[in-house]
Amino acid sequence: MVTAPRGDLHTLGDQETLTSLRSREDNMAQGTYRPDDVAVMRSALDDWCAIHHISPTSREGVAVAVKILDLMCDRSLTRQQLLKQLEHAPLAERIP
Repeated sequence: MVTAPRGDLHTLGDQETLTSLRSREDNMAQGTYRPDDVAVMRSALDDWCAIHHISPTSREGVAVAVKILDLMCDRSLTRQQLLKQLEHAPLAERIP
């Protein structure tokens, strides 16, 4: 099992985004994910960002990463299931 890393968010540079994500991250109570789940989440994020022509470190990319963590918090999903769930998430939910 691996714990979701906190340090990656510090490279974004956007203080508003960092503050919002830190708050959500604290609320997630340090979710624990299996290494296979982490690989699936990374793959889904990379695919979603490629489809939408955005960087994973952009404000929207990070918001989608947080949404993926939320989706995987209670159960394991496949990359395809995650992408389908992200399709149904309104844009306003993706950007904190």
